Amino acid sequence: MWPIARRALRGSGVAGLVVLLGCGGSPTAAAPEALPLKEGRQLLTLSGFAVSADPSLPPCAPAGQPRDGTSVNTVVLLTSENGNWVARSAFNLGTIELRLRASATAVAGYGVTGTISGTGIDVGLMGVTRDVRVTLASSSGGAATFDGATDSKSSSFMVGRIAGAVQFADSQGASSTCSVIQWSMQPY
Repeated sequence: MWPIARRALRGSGVAGLVVLLGCGGSPTAAAPEALPLKEGRQLLTLSGFAVSADPSLPPCAPAGQPRDGTSVNTVVLLTSENGNWVARSAFNLGTIELRLRASATAVAGYGVTGTISGTGIDVGLMGVTRDVRVTLASSSGGAATFDGATDSKSSSFMVGRIAGAVQFADSQGASSTCSVIQWSMQPY
């Protein structure tokens, strides 16, 4: 028996050993109901990068395409379905389907993981209409995958990375392809 466990048994009884053995393993997933989310409209922001020094977020290619950039703000409706969270495009702003579930506990909040597919159209925040849309899939044609975390245990703001075949395009046919992009979602 480990020396620390022996001391714990002598000083605290069996409860001390149970506490020691419960520590240290891999983090466990939070139950979906533990996520601080509420059904309703969410602002989903999907951002690729023209230049990046972060190897986990490589730049999209070619740089400078489409003209309005590689970022889309779109609105989705978040609902709870069979113990998971699902967000789908709202207001005819595309065909996005995002399936979200709790994953391992994050440093400050809750970890999340899931899949996302479809096309999102920019909503034109603050009256600025942008000619850009994003299409998300995996490199084999299914859904792209994502991971991320809530900002804190009580916050519904989430941010993370999406990996797959992501294309930003405009109505003129100019496009840029990314293998990894950043995403965020928050009540809207």
